[in-house]
Amino acid sequence: MKETSKRLFVNCGIDSYTKAQRYYYTDKTLLIRDLLSEDGKVKVFMLPRRCGKTLGLDTVKTFFEVTGNDTSVYFRDKKIWQCGDGIKAMQGRHPVILISFCGIDRPTWRGEHDAIVKRISTEFKIHRVLAASNKADPDDVEIFKRIKSGTADEKEYRASLRLLCRLLYMHYGKKAIVLLDEYDTPVLAGYEYRYRTRMKRFMGSWLASGLRDNPYLEFAVLIGSKLMPGDFCGFKDYVPYTLKDRPFSEDFSFSREEVRTLLEYYGYEDQLDSLCELYGAQMTGDADIVIPWYVMRYLAIDCGEF
Repeated sequence: MKETSKRLFVNCGIDSYTKAQRYYYTDKTLLIRDLLSEDGKVKVFMLPRRCGKTLGLDTVKTFFEVTGNDTSVYFRDKKIWQCGDGIKAMQGRHPVILISFCGIDRPTWRGEHDAIVKRISTEFKIHRVLAASNKADPDDVEIFKRIKSGTADEKEYRASLRLLCRLLYMHYGKKAIVLLDEYDTPVLAGYEYRYRTRMKRFMGSWLASGLRDNPYLEFAVLIGSKLMPGDFCGFKDYVPYTLKDRPFSEDFSFSREEVRTLLEYYGYEDQLDSLCELYGAQMTGDADIVIPWYVMRYLAIDCGEF
């Protein structure tokens, strides 16, 4: 590894787009363009582990989310900034809901239910400004406060995604963007631990109310590994994608040229063919697309960062 080389972040647990800029970063910001250009308000990805799903969602969140700071500084030198004034005009202008269901796989329904509503309540706390908003219906604000504090009833929790979108729209005057990471993890737990009927009823209602015919929704991205929403909630109004579907295949994986650039940067260019065959052909069925983590891990081990 060259003395001047940036560190790899494969072993640092970094899922934050802004923090990733301190390390070697392969520009994947065109994911934003592709989400906007492809048809369908709700896009669902069935992707394998280790392909940068969480980092990708945080990239989208960082780009669109309305904050008190100028977050365009993180994108001005990236590919997305060359995609036209229309896309640049959306930067930092939308409220964003990002919920991860990673690790929500309790062995009992009560434990699982409590974990899910706690994760929902946590997202409501992030948007605590809505509790004092004078632009929303007072009754909605009261329900918001109950969900935020974890004291809402079952009906209110099931409708909470739509409620949050509506309150954000009323407060900011812009439709909400919804990003859900590992949305199918709770349902898979329901199958494993034999409470799938109650889980499907809860998650099905929650997703359908938030995503179906929601006038306060700009777009939604759901990422899972094994199940599509229609498998458990009957919600069919989405566009499904896998790692092999263009244009998103290179948004969540390395192209052969990106692997070449990475290897050249660290002085391992002679490993290109063997790595693409090993981590591309064997794991994705395509030597031209490679799951990023495996290549980064290979380099990190050889560079002594593991």
